Amino acid sequence: MKKILDLETLLPHRAPLLLLSEVVDYDDNFAEALVHITPDSPFFDAELGGVPSWVGMEYMAQTIGIWAGHQQLTHNKPVQAGFLLGCRSYDCNSAVFPAGSTLALAAKPVYRDDSGLGAFDCVIQAGDIRATAQIKAFRPDNPQNFVRPFSLQHPTGIST
Repeated sequence: MKKILDLETLLPHRAPLLLLSEVVDYDDNFAEALVHITPDSPFFDAELGGVPSWVGMEYMAQTIGIWAGHQQLTHNKPVQAGFLLGCRSYDCNSAVFPAGSTLALAAKPVYRDDSGLGAFDCVIQAGDIRATAQIKAFRPDNPQNFVRPFSLQHPTGIST
């Protein structure tokens, strides 16, 4: 199978919430991507001069999505949404990813099970800036059925 480097083929995300800029590489054991920080980047804060570093958790999750998209395509399945369940020990030595920087992202699966649950070690690197975390994610067989019960709830929490 020829490697697909198109973000919109590997990820179910679309603008403005497709936060990654490029797919670098992937296989069964890792995924790598780039994010170019510009004033047009989603979540860019002009007062900060960049994107707040907490957005790095979603950059990591979308890098995991590249890996998951590859897995789904390899098994002749459609690329479907996954869910970021949690983040363990997100650590970044900068409060901001500054304009003009290019973030190199890497995600490596460390645990996967047949239910769609997984844990991934993730890294963001850009010059002296470094962020690390372990991201927990879940990809059910049918994401629409998974979120549907929640979408039927009234804002007060009462089911409709």
